Parts: sequence; structure tokens; C-alpha cells
Amino acid sequence: MDRKTGKIKFFDKGKNWGFIINDEDSSEVYFHGNQVSPDSGPLADGSAVEFVIGEHKGRTQAQNVVAERSGGAEDDSKPLAFHGPKGSHLGQWAFIPMQDFTAASGNDYKSVLPKLAEMTLDDESDWSFLQHEGEDNFGILHSYLTYTFVRLWNEGKLAFAEDQKGKWAAFNTGLVDTLYKPIYALFSENPYGNSPYKFVAFCVPGIDFHGKRLIGLFDPLPERAEYFSDPRDVFLDSTKSVFPQHDHIIEDGIRRGRFPIDFLRRNKPFEFEWQDPSAMTSDDLTCFLGNLADAVKSDDQCYRGIIARVDDAVRIAIERVKWNFKTAIPQYYPKFDLMSLLLPLGLVKDDVVDLALVVQRQSNGTYSGNTIIPLSWAYKNARLVCRPDSDWLTNKVKPSEDEVQ
Repeated sequence: MDRKTGKIKFFDKGKNWGFIINDEDSSEVYFHGNQVSPDSGPLADGSAVEFVIGEHKGRTQAQNVVAERSGGAEDDSKPLAFHGPKGSHLGQWAFIPMQDFTAASGNDYKSVLPKLAEMTLDDESDWSFLQHEGEDNFGILHSYLTYTFVRLWNEGKLAFAEDQKGKWAAFNTGLVDTLYKPIYALFSENPYGNSPYKFVAFCVPGIDFHGKRLIGLFDPLPERAEYFSDPRDVFLDSTKSVFPQHDHIIEDGIRRGRFPIDFLRRNKPFEFEWQDPSAMTSDDLTCFLGNLADAVKSDDQCYRGIIARVDDAVRIAIERVKWNFKTAIPQYYPKFDLMSLLLPLGLVKDDVVDLALVVQRQSNGTYSGNTIIPLSWAYKNARLVCRPDSDWLTNKVKPSEDEVQ
């Protein structure tokens, strides 16, 4: 969401609410104190602020409010600026161990993910790839929590509060317990390290010590992430055409190793010398795939053959959508902060799904097939919106060694 600028009209510290005058149209926008960022300066009348326009219970309100700091040593203070990939943002905002580790101080920390998995309505096995080799690390849940935070930050839905014990923050995980009650993540001010907050607990409102603390600190409670407002974002209109972006799908897909090795071996240019990728180092494989992509691009007959196979797989996918609309699965793509749909592509065999095609609805109703991604990436992205109810996209796939985004 676009950040707005304005000035504080007034702020009632006792009741913990006030109004902002929006610079854009001079309208007055209500805000609650729990939507003030921990990095905000003092909320004095006339203070310049930045904020995000949001909504709560049908009422427009300002969220993620940040007032400029002024005076003294705080002149150089700025709101938290994330750096690096979005997958690292939660870790920059809060100390929250999502794997077991021993710190340099010698302190042992346990991952918070098993406890969260145990609380949720979903079975614990739903949060890991069942083909994972080695230690079960709740990889799907790790991705879910990480990118749900990114979405909530973008929507201005983190909640902040302060009492005699210090500053607090919380967000709605979007998950529910076995009684369908929402699960929240609660944080306290972090006096150590680089992150402003540290993880306290996952809790259900009013239940146990932390759940009671949650409702005592935040009113209203923070809202869950929203990913779509238009039903067309979650259903594919099978009467409209899908136009695969062949140049990107094929060239980039080969260079990044997205295509099945058997498919590449069967569809390589006739004169290209094939080598066994399984025996290659990472650098050698990158070089090999780059050379293969260049060779395919230079061989018109080979290029057309791959296009034909991709188009045929897309045609079959659309037929599957006509038979079962749930075949097209909505996903949230954190890298670009947008919604799209996933279609199954069977390239080696028609009845075995190898990859997911990411399709984006255009303004005229048609669809652009932008890229292909591994099934594990697709599952993680789709799980942010909801658990896929699908016969082709499940957690029974081998996770990719690459990062999701």
C-alpha cells in the first residue's frame, strides 16, 4: 500500500486515539495508538506523520503511523528500514528463532515453529515437505510465517502498544487452533541486539497468561492479512486465452534449472553434447545450463519443439480447469507483492505434473503465463492464501534447494 503523509490534528494519550489530517485531500483520518510504529517520534499536535490507509470494522483508519522525530540525539533516528530479501524482514524486525541454534554467548535457543505447528488446526505433518531428506524443520511453516509478516507489514496491520513494562507488538498469524480461534504472535521490546522486538509467545485471545496479556494490551486486536478483494483473483476464467511468455519461460527456465532433466535431455538441439548433470558441481551445472539455453535459442527447430510441448501442457491444464475449477490455485507472490494463479504443467508425461505455470490476469480478462516455478515454491506461495485443496499441488514433493523468492 502507498504511504501517505499528514499532520496530527490531536492525539488523546489517555484514550489512546486521535486524528490525522491527510495532506492529499485534507480529510481527517482516525487512528488508534496500537497502530503507531515503535520507531515513531512523539505524537504531538501538528507533528508530521507517515501512515497507511486501512480499514477496521468498516471504518477507515490510519495504520503503521510514524511521526517524525525532532530535537536532541534522536534527530538521526529513522523508522526501521529493511534490507536484503523479503524473507529476512521478520528476522530484522524481531528476534524469533525459527530453528534450533547456539548463540555466540553459548545460550541455546529452540525453534518456535514446533509449538506453533502443534497449536494449529492443521496436522503438524502439513507444515513440512514429506519428501524432505534429513531433519524435519517445518519448512512450509517457516515460509508461511516469514511472508505473512511481509504482507502484514505492507498492509500496515502490525499492532503496537506500551505499558509500564515497556513496548509491545503483535500480529495475526492468520492461523487458527482446533476450535477455529485465531492465533496471534506476541512480541516485547528487545533491549539487546539490532531488532526492536523479541518473540514472546503464540497465543489465543483470553487463553492462558499470554492470551490474557494480549487482550489487555491491544484493542482492537490486529487483523489478519488479506490477499484479494476481487473473486477473479482466485478463479481462472477458462473461456479466456492464456498466452505463455515463451521467451522467458524457456530461456530463463533452462538457465535456472526449472525444467525436468529428462525433458531437457529429450529436447536438446541435435548437435549439443549432453553431459550428466548429477555429476556436476554447482558452478559447472550453471555453466552447462547456460550453454544449453544459448544452444536452444539458436536452434529454431528445437525452440519451436519446446514451445509446442509447453503450449500442449497449458492446453491440458486449461481442460483440467474446465473439469475442476480448483485446478487453478491462487498464490501470493511475495517478491512482487501480487496475486496470481498456478496451473499444472506435465512436460515429460501428460499425467505427471512437473512444474507450475504462474499466470496473471490482464485488464482485458486474458491471462499471461509469466514464468514456471518448482512445485515446492508453488506450494509455499499458495499456502499463504489458504491450504491448497488440490489433486496436483501438495506437500508430497521434494523441496527445491533454492530459496522460495
